Amino acid sequence: MQLVAVALITTPLLFLGVVLFLRARGTMPEATTSILTPISGALGLSALVTGVVFSRLLAAGGRSPAVLLRLIIVQLAITEGAALFACVAHLIEGEAASAVVAVVLVGWMAVMQFPTGARMERWQGGRGEDAL
Repeated sequence: MQLVAVALITTPLLFLGVVLFLRARGTMPEATTSILTPISGALGLSALVTGVVFSRLLAAGGRSPAVLLRLIIVQLAITEGAALFACVAHLIEGEAASAVVAVVLVGWMAVMQFPTGARMERWQGGRGEDAL
């Protein structure tokens, strides 16, 4: 499971690296609008809230390891999607705020959503909503 989590976490980082490289080379045209950056912030915030809501909903479904694995994959995938959108927003618009949103979301995934043995034990111990 940790290998899947690492893949989901590193994908936005690698894409952000490509985006920053393209932006640094100056090959991208300047944006005429900056609507995607605020959308990326709102999408990032909604991804974090959705992750909390899913953890509460799935916690009611049982304490099995399979439920925890589903929960982790769903949370990471939602957050990864928001981080990738922020990368695309930075690619198109070049706003630093969208790159910051991507980095914050990846940091959240790495710190708060990464599957560990302690989280598995807390989950099976009955405190499912607090495990993630």
